[in-house]
Amino acid sequence: MMHVQELVDLTIDFLHDSLDDLRRCSLISRSWLPASQYHLFSNFALQSELEFHRFVAMLEELPHVLVLITHLALAIPRTTDELVYGGLVNIHFPNLRQLTIYTFPSEGGLPLLQRLVSIPSITHIWALQTRDPRWLFSIFYLRTANLRTLAISSRYFGPDPSWLSSQQEFPHPPPGEHFQIDCLCISSATKDLADLIHNPSTSPFDLTVLKRLVLWEEFTRTRPFGDNLQKIGSSLLELELNGPIAGRPDSFGRALKIGPETLPRLFHFTFHILSPSALAAVPGFLSTISSGDALQHVTLVLSRDCAPSSTDLSHFVHVQSWNTIDHAVQELGSVFLTLRVSLMACGALESQVGVDSLRGCLPRLATTRRLRVIAIS
Repeated sequence: MMHVQELVDLTIDFLHDSLDDLRRCSLISRSWLPASQYHLFSNFALQSELEFHRFVAMLEELPHVLVLITHLALAIPRTTDELVYGGLVNIHFPNLRQLTIYTFPSEGGLPLLQRLVSIPSITHIWALQTRDPRWLFSIFYLRTANLRTLAISSRYFGPDPSWLSSQQEFPHPPPGEHFQIDCLCISSATKDLADLIHNPSTSPFDLTVLKRLVLWEEFTRTRPFGDNLQKIGSSLLELELNGPIAGRPDSFGRALKIGPETLPRLFHFTFHILSPSALAAVPGFLSTISSGDALQHVTLVLSRDCAPSSTDLSHFVHVQSWNTIDHAVQELGSVFLTLRVSLMACGALESQVGVDSLRGCLPRLATTRRLRVIAIS
């Protein structure tokens, strides 16, 4: 049985993205204050020098708020970033866990941002790409503490700043200074990024203990990572691919080389199916996977139109595709299949009716209790 305070906290959690409602909740009573303050102050975004000065003034007036800050998002113009980064590195953030970087720094701001990135308590960093990945890597050259998650966006910081073009050579990481990453998420990897991120002479990252790799891109461009999986795959437990397959799926699968020789510890493989037309490519792709003893779980994340819209499967046009997928997964041995069906379509929440009927399209897995179907919003 829930207590009153638990109901209060659940209500405030539901209002986490409504600042006006959170401010009202914080004034109701003392018991409503902690949860309200957490959602009000745990995430801060700074986009200008003026916002930074307001941030500092708030901390002077409410110093207890500092321990609530767990995430900083920075989009500071290069004209003022030296002042802002210089101020931030002199503030002790005891519980800062996440850092998001939207703008590449000025020449004077780079060493200050490097100091900010090196804060040991930070476990998750999200950044945009640079035209040459070595400039992105330079942000991390002072960091020595391991990182739980590094996410590199598909978008760029914009045109490289003019001061970069005047540099005679690209920066290199300090000798022997490489920190480990548990999870690497990359959107739209270029060949340069795929090649350089594995190279100890250009990259500050130690990927030999990488546990999870997430790639979001069109998989005609995944070949560089397929060639390099054997360099980072010895510790990889989870691999997630999100993007359309172009070309023959069996050729794509062979390019990735998913199997015990390259990924001896791979336990969980996740693949996103973006449209019903992609269903036909899945069996050919799965047939190239050599599961070995480690692979235990395959997850397919589906768009809503990949699943039936009613419990009557006689009118469901993709039954044969799912039957083929059923057979392909069965060939992988004792692998368990999870189907995650997204109910969101074009910004609207679709009906869940018929989603569970997918079990009838995969009779072999359903009979052996190696199938789970989940509707997600």
